[in-house]
Amino acid sequence: MFTRNKTTALGASLLSVAVLMSGCSSESGGVSTDPAAVETFTPVTQSPVDVSDASIVASAVKVSGGNITRSGGDFSFPEINDTNGALSMTIPAGPLPTFAARRTVSSGGGQTIGYGDAVILKYDMFAWSSGELVESSSLFEEAHTVKAGVADDFPIPEYLANSLLGRSLGDTVQVVLPVGTEDLPTYLNADDAYVILVELM
Repeated sequence: MFTRNKTTALGASLLSVAVLMSGCSSESGGVSTDPAAVETFTPVTQSPVDVSDASIVASAVKVSGGNITRSGGDFSFPEINDTNGALSMTIPAGPLPTFAARRTVSSGGGQTIGYGDAVILKYDMFAWSSGELVESSSLFEEAHTVKAGVADDFPIPEYLANSLLGRSLGDTVQVVLPVGTEDLPTYLNADDAYVILVELM
């Protein structure tokens, strides 16, 4: 059986690490020491959101902290989880979205929606900054019926109206309205961003 001096082996290992690290500098293409390139992290917390007046969402949380710097103003869609038909949503931390985006959360398999087709919207709308539920179809006595692609017939943001085109009845869609959306209802804050979860009926 072979044995060796552990102290000598450890010293050699540390020397190898020191040599390797000396070659890793910002000048040689290694590890950057530029403070602007270092992402900032703070402890992650989740605050529950009151969704007692929501139509679709059964629970929601707003994340605070975490990775607070993102390149290019990019953002992650709020995460949607479906637990036995009960939808939950997590609105991430980070900068407010500066561009609009949409995605299909689930497919309904109904008729494809074309320009001018009547669509009933069942929806919940949340402020991105706080996670607060700011509007829901459950708060209105009558269902919101809109025409796909038409924003001025029933006043909804143009991006939302256009997001209905090509979808199918029964789809659930997530739509992000960025900071500075010009055709928001006047009671909403244009300096905030919003996320809408909407079922097309």
